[in-house]
Amino acid sequence: MLSIFLLWQSNSHAAAGRTGRSTTPLPTCGPGSRPARWIWWPSAFLHLPVDELVAVIAGAGSWLAPGGRLLYLGHALDNFTHGVGGPPDPSILPAIDDLARAASGLQVHELEHLVRPVGEGRAIDVLLHAQPWGAAAHRDLKSGTFT
Repeated sequence: MLSIFLLWQSNSHAAAGRTGRSTTPLPTCGPGSRPARWIWWPSAFLHLPVDELVAVIAGAGSWLAPGGRLLYLGHALDNFTHGVGGPPDPSILPAIDDLARAASGLQVHELEHLVRPVGEGRAIDVLLHAQPWGAAAHRDLKSGTFT
């Protein structure tokens, strides 16, 4: 069973400003379930059919508390034809436009390919970093950091 590490902020803890950590099995993060408001939802190399992945990411984005962040990192569809390693099934590899669709309604800070060396070749991943609109975060253009 795949688990995702989540940092959460429940409604009762929100007023007190307390957070907690939980390792939550993926099914509780699927469509139709609604946990407490998340302030952090990271996911790495979650391999689902692309439409299911889009639904899970979109659902996670809707669960974010104000100021919360969503991160996704995984093998890109482009890795199937231009990279090495990764899953041999392109139906579970998202393209940039799939993750853009998943982040619809969110403020997208980063949505890009990341290339990393693997032996004599390269692997092509895709990164999504987003948060709800209305949060005060912005990117410092000189340093590239988010505040």
